[in-house]
Amino acid sequence: MLNKINIIDCTLRDGGYYNNWQFDLRLAKKYLILMNKINIKFVEIGFRTLKKNSSKGIFAHSDLKTLNLLKVPKKINI
Repeated sequence: MLNKINIIDCTLRDGGYYNNWQFDLRLAKKYLILMNKINIKFVEIGFRTLKKNSSKGIFAHSDLKTLNLLKVPKKINI
C-alpha cells in the first residue's frame, strides 16, 4: 500500500514575516495559479486571527474579501 503525502505551502503566510505581509495582489494570484499547476492542494494565505493593522499587508489578516480578490483555484484548499 502506498502512503499519500499532502504538501502544504505556507510561503505567503510565513514569508510575510519578512515583508510585513505586503505582497502584491497580482503576484499572489500568479503564485496560486502556479501552485495549482504543480498540484499543491493546500496553501496557507495568511492569518485569520491577527487584528487588522494598517501597517501590515492584506495577508496579515486574510478575510473573505481578500480570498475573493484572489480567485483561488477550485483544487486548492485555503
